[in-house]
Amino acid sequence: MGTYSHSRLSTYENCPRKYKFRYVEKFDVGDSVSVESFRGKIVHEALQRLYELVMEGKVWSEADLLTYYDERWQSQHPGLGLLAIKDEHLSEEDFRNKGRRMVQDYYRAYHPFDQEKTVALERTVTVNLDPDGNYKIKGIIDRLAVSKSGVMQIHDYKTARSMVDQRYLDDDRQLALYQLAVQQMWPDRDGFELVWHYLSVPEKRTSSRSDIDIDTLIESTIGLIREVEQATADNNFPTNETRLCNWCEYMSFCPAKIHPLSMEAKSPGELGADEIVVTVDRLAELKRIIASLQNEGEEIKQRLIHLAREKGMTVFAGSDKNASIRFGSRHRPKYSDLVNGKETEKTKFIEFLIKTGMMDQVFSYHSGSFDSFIKRAKFDQKYKEELFEFIESVEQKPVVTVTNKRD
Repeated sequence: MGTYSHSRLSTYENCPRKYKFRYVEKFDVGDSVSVESFRGKIVHEALQRLYELVMEGKVWSEADLLTYYDERWQSQHPGLGLLAIKDEHLSEEDFRNKGRRMVQDYYRAYHPFDQEKTVALERTVTVNLDPDGNYKIKGIIDRLAVSKSGVMQIHDYKTARSMVDQRYLDDDRQLALYQLAVQQMWPDRDGFELVWHYLSVPEKRTSSRSDIDIDTLIESTIGLIREVEQATADNNFPTNETRLCNWCEYMSFCPAKIHPLSMEAKSPGELGADEIVVTVDRLAELKRIIASLQNEGEEIKQRLIHLAREKGMTVFAGSDKNASIRFGSRHRPKYSDLVNGKETEKTKFIEFLIKTGMMDQVFSYHSGSFDSFIKRAKFDQKYKEELFEFIESVEQKPVVTVTNKRD
């Protein structure tokens, strides 16, 4: 078994095909980086440096922190044209300024940063999910701190636009796994708090986990790892189209997203890009027409069925075709649902079937063929009248057929 991470498992949960691209095939997507990812990296680096100095007894000014943020943005920039921006209404400068505000808001909310004692930054941890070490999770804790009351706090910085509901935080896997890692490193610690800083809002949210929660987490995570391992063995990685596809770096490779215009005809008779577009559009139009005709046909059938009942007729003539309506009914046991039927009636019916020796014969017939059972089953005729106490007649769906007129 390999060592997994929360992000790796989340990738599989969100889209198995993306997991295959990234972790199995290791597709090279070039040097392009999403602007959201880059901004998150720079914000994390700025806050990391801030607390590194705090741990040394020095508190930066707000101006110093923002200067560092700007310098990191410049020095770590991937290069001209390599920051991928999906939102056409926003520029790189807009994203950069938003990151500055995140750092600035955080500084103003927590200065002079003495609410708790920071004991580790960007701490790499490994979690053993089983005693033999067959299942492991590796991760990086943004900041580890101890509150004034002695509670170990696991801090995580989020730079996404919005904040998730509390119920999702209470089920969050990532920080709960980090709690397990810290517990394994320092078994004497018994108080933990999970802390999320939603820097874009800005808001802080907290949650906690009991021992039972941790045990449940271990079980579910091992189960997920086994699922991933099985998918890898079977090479079974289906696509999962969601709104996250818009930010996926593998979109140009994905079989669910490859655009027709990227395809060219390679041999005589093979469809080119334009023909593919026309063909797909025509197929979609035909499916719409077929669905419309099916709906119209069903409406006509219902009108004929209504007219047949009203007039007491079973055949209607067209110019060269006849439409025939066949009504019918069938028998079925009132208590054929032997699992979910009413308990008293169900018991009586079963007792009757056992008494008459018909139990096996009943189950040898499909429920829709119960009339065949009545005609063909071998049972004492003296029970036939009693059998009909357990049987009801139900109307079948009328059948409409169209045939040629006879000469």
